Order: sequence, then C-alpha cells, then structure tokens
Amino acid sequence: AIIETTVIVLYWVKSDNFYLAMDTMNYIELFVMSLIFVLVVVSNIFSVAKLKISQRNRERVAGINKRATITVFILSILFCFFNVTFIATYYCFLLKIEVNDTFFWIAMFLALPLNSASNPLVYILRKEHMRVYIRREFNRVTSRYGQMQKTHTVLSRGTSVL
Repeated sequence: AIIETTVIVLYWVKSDNFYLAMDTMNYIELFVMSLIFVLVVVSNIFSVAKLKISQRNRERVAGINKRATITVFILSILFCFFNVTFIATYYCFLLKIEVNDTFFWIAMFLALPLNSASNPLVYILRKEHMRVYIRREFNRVTSRYGQMQKTHTVLSRGTSVL
C-alpha cells in the first residue's frame, strides 16, 4: 500500500520519479505473485503426494482418495496454466518484450478469472452429488419454464376466441 500511495503522489505532483516508482511497484508485485505461485504449486504437490500416500494406507477409501487426488491434480494443472500465462505475460510487459495484442489481452485480463471460473466446473464434473444437484435444478427450472409457456399458450388462445 505504501508503494501504491507513493506512485499516486508522484503522479499527482508530476514528478520525474513517477515512472521509476511505477516500475518498482510492478516488479515488486510480480515478485510477490511469483512467490505465491510457487507456494501454491509446492502446496499442491504435497497435497497430491499426501493423498497418494494415504490412498495406499487405507484400501477401503482408496476410491475416494484416488478421485480426490485426481481432482487436486486437475485443479493444480489449471492453476499452473492460467497463472504461468499471466506471470509470463507480465514479465514480457515489464521487460518490454513484444507480445501479440490478443494474447496479451487474454493473458492479462482473462487468465486469472478463467482460472477461478474453471474451478466450479471441475468440481461439477468430478463430484457426482454436484452433477445430481445441477441436473435436478436444471429440470426444475426448465419444467417451470415449460409450465409458463403452456399457461401463456392457453391464455392467448382463450383471449383470441373472445
């Protein structure tokens, strides 16, 4: 917060140090994001390893643990893909390396939201009770819509006769 405030003040007073402060802030943010990325990747590796070890130790829950291990692995791959795309593009931006405009826009503004949006999709695809819930809700909504359409048709026929 201190660096951002400094950048805003330097911009406000039209200081020559504004661009230096802005670059410094960007490099610090990128460094912190890279550390967080490494932390999450290492954590996911340990989680998958722990699930794999516990899967060997308990045969009766092996199916559940195997599915959990696969789910964590899928989420980790998606996390790596989207975040590496973002971080690499951010590095290119700071180092003034030319990147295709469309790719830059997707990587900088869509990669992280797509990562977040993909998580529920993975859970829906991987967990049976979530698929059942989605089907039930979908059927409930579509049947209600169908009833509304029938009511509308009956009302429109009734009014046209009069």
